[in-house]
Amino acid sequence: MTRLLEYAVVKDPKAESRERRWKVRTLGYRYHVMLSDLTEVALWHWHPSGKSSYKDPHFHVGVAQLEAGAVVRRAKHNPSGRIAFEQVLLQLLAEYGVKPARDDWETCLNATLDRFATWRTWH
Repeated sequence: MTRLLEYAVVKDPKAESRERRWKVRTLGYRYHVMLSDLTEVALWHWHPSGKSSYKDPHFHVGVAQLEAGAVVRRAKHNPSGRIAFEQVLLQLLAEYGVKPARDDWETCLNATLDRFATWRTWH
């Protein structure tokens, strides 16, 4: 899997304490799940400041999942809503049989995802 997460560290105008005065703001992402030969399986994108005219969060079906002549194409944008990287990891580990590096993977990823959900500024 390759990933690209564009972000900025910014002052949080809603901060209630010194410890929380800074936050990471996601500016865009490209999460790609690929086979060992780099064939694309699934791709989640959000690139609002990119060159593409499609600015909303979306999902692409990778070529590994498509048959010749399929109605769905890799280049088509399927709306998805914004996706946290932890959500992709949870799906790969729970649904696709990716082997975790540690036994407490679900607890750790859900804790991180909960913190992310608490402090995000979009819903």
